[in-house]
Amino acid sequence: MGKTEFVLKFLALLFVLFVISGCSHTEGNEFLEINKTENTSAKKSILMIIAPKDFRDEELRIPKSNFEKNGFSVFVASSEETSYGMMGSVVERDLTLEEALERIENFDAVVFVGGSGSVVYFNNSLVKEIASKAYQMDKVVGAICLAPVILANSGILENKRATVFDHEYIKIIEDKGAIYSKENVVVDGRIVTSNSPNVALKFSEEIIKRLK
Repeated sequence: MGKTEFVLKFLALLFVLFVISGCSHTEGNEFLEINKTENTSAKKSILMIIAPKDFRDEELRIPKSNFEKNGFSVFVASSEETSYGMMGSVVERDLTLEEALERIENFDAVVFVGGSGSVVYFNNSLVKEIASKAYQMDKVVGAICLAPVILANSGILENKRATVFDHEYIKIIEDKGAIYSKENVVVDGRIVTSNSPNVALKFSEEIIKRLK
């Protein structure tokens, strides 16, 4: 093989190696860009907390369905593995209350479902901490029916407009500094409260607005 032929073959080999290296680099960048896109478009998550017994069925079912229809991931937490609704629903939890608190930063909103059974959470330290931490971390916080009492007892309704199921519950939230409103759904910043299962859909719509 002559010297000139050897040099030409050597240069040709270098060119092939350069092209292969360039292709590999480009593919790597494309992979990174795909990952960036996937991370950016990740679903937002909503945590819903229900009582182990006698939560209000519609206040879970209607908002949960609406959240999922709008592209949100929904996780249900309860103090018991199986929870029972006032109207006959049977729900298996996704998370314990302890797990919900540990993972609170992963949720974009926390929603407390009412019903007569929600009174067991009024002074539950874990549940109150979930509410206060969610608010401190700039999450949207919602509560319906009797559940706004949980928010009041956690300290986040002070000087905030809010509503709640009537009777003695109004006095409870007012005693904790809330500004009571007779409206069925009340929004004050990142806090959304409602006083009835009859407006569960509107309640969920207001939460969705704040998340979008």
